[in-house]
Amino acid sequence: MQVSGERFVLKRVRLARQSARERQASVRELHLLSNLRHRNVLHYHDCWLENGCVVCLLVELCESGVSIE
Repeated sequence: MQVSGERFVLKRVRLARQSARERQASVRELHLLSNLRHRNVLHYHDCWLENGCVVCLLVELCESGVSIE
């Protein structure tokens, strides 16, 4: 996916197969990622819920093990 010259990756996580505890942990992780700024962590851009059971997470693209800045 490309928006305004930047390249992103869309990660989709199915919550339907997770237990309630695992779903809560996934939501906590998304909140943490949305506020985290570190050079060794992919930059979070957006997330949303599809069909009530799939979390879509948009993060920066990392090529060849090196984050693009």
